Amino acid sequence: MKLATLGPIGTYASIAADIYDKNIEKLYLRSINEVFKAIDKDVYAIIPYENSLDGFVQQSMDLLISEKCQIIDELYLPVTFSVVGNVNRMEEIKRIFVQFKAKGQCLNFINQIPYAEIMNTESNMISLEEVKKGIYGDVAIIPTHSYDDSFPFGIKDVTDAKNNQTRFLVIKQRDQIETHKGNHIKATIVVTAINDRPGMLYDILGCFYKKSINLVSIVSRPTKSEIGKYHFFIEIAFDNNIHMIEEAISEIKKNNDLKIIVLGIYENKDQNHSN
Repeated sequence: MKLATLGPIGTYASIAADIYDKNIEKLYLRSINEVFKAIDKDVYAIIPYENSLDGFVQQSMDLLISEKCQIIDELYLPVTFSVVGNVNRMEEIKRIFVQFKAKGQCLNFINQIPYAEIMNTESNMISLEEVKKGIYGDVAIIPTHSYDDSFPFGIKDVTDAKNNQTRFLVIKQRDQIETHKGNHIKATIVVTAINDRPGMLYDILGCFYKKSINLVSIVSRPTKSEIGKYHFFIEIAFDNNIHMIEEAISEIKKNNDLKIIVLGIYENKDQNHSN
């Protein structure tokens, strides 16, 4: 087996991959889309999914459905960012290279330079590669562990808040869903309305309420078929009794107006969100 992740080496995704399994062969790819496309029977992946400052990675959510993947594990990683660049002071900054998700975690710094052009990249290491070209006026927001004193300009830690974390998911091809049997369990499901009607979301949530199941989050994503049609990503945390979640899911499946996909039932590594 091989493990695909967002590269090159040095990204937070590559660090998460090493923490998860330091011995397995890694495939370092340049975009989240490429990571998903690499998954097959011999390749699974680790992807960024949620950040405590900037929320969910929408591209990862959409690809979980379209690429028919399942979640088998999760991992939480502390995240901090710094700035390096080819200027002597902030007033000289013309362009800021920043990974699309890192941008939302460093807005306090970015908003101090409203005249600078924002250059979105697919990974933090690509941002670093761009600034290494040495073009005057360019700076990059990069992981603090990649901070380099050789640049004429640098600021350590421009992250908007302390204790910033990114949550990564370990995913593979969707086949028979593997069910975690431990004490702390999380499930991720997607519910889509086939025939919309008043009270639809109320009925879905009621299935979990009746069984005292804790909902960690509910996020809507467009189905991309037409305006007003949405997938509802629902995350559930519970302890010990796997039968309760199975019963709730079965109850939802009885509703012919709904389509439900179980994306994964796996160990809950965030104990703040367990029952």
